[in-house]
Amino acid sequence: MTAPDSAGLTASGSPEPVGTQGNEQRPRVLISHQGCIPVYRKPLFERLSRIEDIDYVVAYGDPPRGTDYIVAPPPHAFQSLRTQNREMAIGSTALIWQPLVAKFWGGFDAAVLGDEIKYLSHLAIIAAARLRRRPVILWGFGYPAGQRESGNLSRAARLERGLKSVFRQIELRLIDGYLVYTQSGADSLIRAGLPPDRIGTVRNTIDVEEQVRLRGITMTETNAATREHLGVPTHVPVFLYFGRYLPEKCVHLLIDYAKRCTARGRRVFVMLSGTGAEHDNLVARAAGADNVAFRSLFDLELARALKIASAVVIPGFSGLAIPHAFAHHVPFLTREGIVHPPEIDYLIPGENGLLLPFEEEAFFDALDRYLDDPQLQQRLRTGAREAASHLSMDAMAASFDGLVRRLLQDRGRLPRHAPVTPASELKTCGVRS
Repeated sequence: MTAPDSAGLTASGSPEPVGTQGNEQRPRVLISHQGCIPVYRKPLFERLSRIEDIDYVVAYGDPPRGTDYIVAPPPHAFQSLRTQNREMAIGSTALIWQPLVAKFWGGFDAAVLGDEIKYLSHLAIIAAARLRRRPVILWGFGYPAGQRESGNLSRAARLERGLKSVFRQIELRLIDGYLVYTQSGADSLIRAGLPPDRIGTVRNTIDVEEQVRLRGITMTETNAATREHLGVPTHVPVFLYFGRYLPEKCVHLLIDYAKRCTARGRRVFVMLSGTGAEHDNLVARAAGADNVAFRSLFDLELARALKIASAVVIPGFSGLAIPHAFAHHVPFLTREGIVHPPEIDYLIPGENGLLLPFEEEAFFDALDRYLDDPQLQQRLRTGAREAASHLSMDAMAASFDGLVRRLLQDRGRLPRHAPVTPASELKTCGVRS
């Protein structure tokens, strides 16, 4: 047998048929999520690739417009399938079609699909799965995007929410299971009528284990050496932002706060790292502010920045940066009144981070109070360390595989005696060739 290359194909370019990969009973599972492979998803897919009796194949295209994902470039250390995202604009909405339906029909035993209505091809795959009696699993928040929004909604927004709710009820009747990020999302699914045994809670996270390793390296350096390396003044508190530069992140508020501190004689240093549509606007806004620095931080360099940070601060919507900060024992600060992704459930105000006031001046005043309270900072650092101990990429992969495995067994696509790979072995066992 010819081993699959990074596109999930044989060397001749033809898809490998089901049951020809050395074990007639080993099923293949198609994963299509987010339209691409963000770099933070790579550790999860690498762990899934180490599972002995299921082939997970990840479909990916270019990042959809407006997402600004930093993607993991091929070749990948897991089976992957290159596809094309065909985007169609209808008003302000972008619909996406991926030509995966025929590939699923002829070569896969199950599908795990991102829970976003804009992917029309996912709806077609769900229909194909129903016809072929193969399990299909959604992967997402557990509630429709925007469900957590509050306040006065326009008539159009209320209509859109109502249509999404109706679609949601239909969709949940057609799928076999749901991989949800947090317990609050699972509770939402149960209220919508999905049985608990068809829900897998994966506790979405970054590769905490790798971040612990990077943190260990930084701890061999003095704070003074780290600050000198990053160009940060000594004995100045640092607020760190990292992630995408999107309007919804409200990064401009950190720049405005730094300027206010300068005007009031308060010492603070704001370090910003990221890419995205707002980059040039933010650079222009920070002109003349010598206590604002733009950096390009990844891996060990980001770990160094986290080492000297008083807090990670994201004034807008906050997701995987939360467990990333916790992995380095750094408190996380954001604002209330924001539509946050589900990872906000990991933030326990007053224990490992803070939800600060939404209004700009009140937000700035709260940042001042945080900097003036070293006991609060230490208490939140302790809480961040404790929170990180409960977040694990190994456990996320095991939960993901556990639900897929149960549903494959229910449909007769996997022997019921097939063992579950323990979470502790997902990181260390060898990748199949």
